[in-house]
Amino acid sequence: MGRILAIDVGEKRIGLAVTDDLQIIASPLDVFPNNSELFTRLENICIEYGVSKLVIGMPLSKKHKEAFVMTEKFTEGIKQAFADGMGLEIDFQDERYSSIYAETWMKTEGYSRKRIRESSDKYAALKILEDYITRPKE
Repeated sequence: MGRILAIDVGEKRIGLAVTDDLQIIASPLDVFPNNSELFTRLENICIEYGVSKLVIGMPLSKKHKEAFVMTEKFTEGIKQAFADGMGLEIDFQDERYSSIYAETWMKTEGYSRKRIRESSDKYAALKILEDYITRPKE
């Protein structure tokens, strides 16, 4: 079956979350800087975790048009860099409020501001992944 890797795309950082092999349990994974090494790191994670599908958080709100365009370009970059060659399926999940949800949850759990700034992207990816694996299948 393979695992699902969720990606929360941001200008500066990329948050990641991954399912178990049965695609039932989602866990936060890591946060990477959005730089020239990103696609290589993502490809290595896909290999290491046996990923069969990427779920990319897509900003569907009309007021986030720039983020939508950035995410589309990011997705095309992933396809060209490694996803098409690995035969990875790519799907999208509405990511509205995932960052707010992550930051609010981390505050209620007592995380420091520094820790929230460093880690909230992987919890946003976790929210995206949880929403994806629990949404009704078409």
